Amino acid sequence: MSNPSAQSASGHRVILWMVTSIILLNLFLAWKFGLTDKPTTPTTPAVGVGPAGHPGATGSHEDKPSASPQVSTHAVAPSSTVVAVAADGKSAGTAVAGGNRVIGSVTLTGTPPAEKQITPITKDPNCGPQHSGPVMTRNYLVGANNGLANVFVYIKSGLEGKTFPPLTTPAVIDQKGCLYEPYVSGAVTGQPVDIKNSDNFMHNVNFAASTAGNQTFNFAQGTAGMVNTKTFGKPEIFAKIQCNVHPWMFVFIGVVAHPFFAVTDKNGTFELPAGLPAGDYVLELVHLKAGKVQIPLKTSPEGGATVTGVLLVQ
Repeated sequence: MSNPSAQSASGHRVILWMVTSIILLNLFLAWKFGLTDKPTTPTTPAVGVGPAGHPGATGSHEDKPSASPQVSTHAVAPSSTVVAVAADGKSAGTAVAGGNRVIGSVTLTGTPPAEKQITPITKDPNCGPQHSGPVMTRNYLVGANNGLANVFVYIKSGLEGKTFPPLTTPAVIDQKGCLYEPYVSGAVTGQPVDIKNSDNFMHNVNFAASTAGNQTFNFAQGTAGMVNTKTFGKPEIFAKIQCNVHPWMFVFIGVVAHPFFAVTDKNGTFELPAGLPAGDYVLELVHLKAGKVQIPLKTSPEGGATVTGVLLVQ
């Protein structure tokens, strides 16, 4: 006869083995896909609102910037991957801890609307002859692997109380072919910004400050080669300059209080300047149309930090 007690013990062992296996499998999946992070409230709230009042299109095709989804952050142990998750569950960005060299890329999720032709350029007797074909708006410039250009990337928080040598080399904004170049750029407070006219006809340079401490200016540049140098006393993202003679001409400058910023290139890649002190930071990615997301970032002297950011079509 079989022993009921032995059968019961054997059954308990089978059940215990199955439960243990399930627990171990869940732990492995949680580790594998980063599900062990507990949501926390970020030190600087992660927001997703496009910069109000700074249109990404130009002239008669001007559109208002759109709102970006709210993002949340997850706190994790050192040397882990930090993930910012958009409200719809899509990844907003990752930052790998280690190192004060910060490189990365920003991609666009979704299909952006088609760019519009800036038709007044071709009709203008001075501007039209400088272009061999249609001139398009620059709302969403997407390159290889959905890389998004013209994203302003900067350390939003974590550098409070630190000072850095002033930048004396001017940032340069040019007017060429009735367009501002570059369309999106950056500058440090107090850094000289050279505003140049490369066109041999009149442009008007108009900046209406939206931040207290920055001086509004408005001046004309009538001939090629003229340069006026300005500075911004306070951070402003974005400082928008426009031409009153040619209303489709806009330029956007991300003004920050430190040198650790960059603008993504045509394929969405960027690198912050060297010298970022080791520490805990919030990195912000700002786009004129796709809004902004914030990514926690921890750097140390031992290695590099790689950031992958994702913005959504609005």
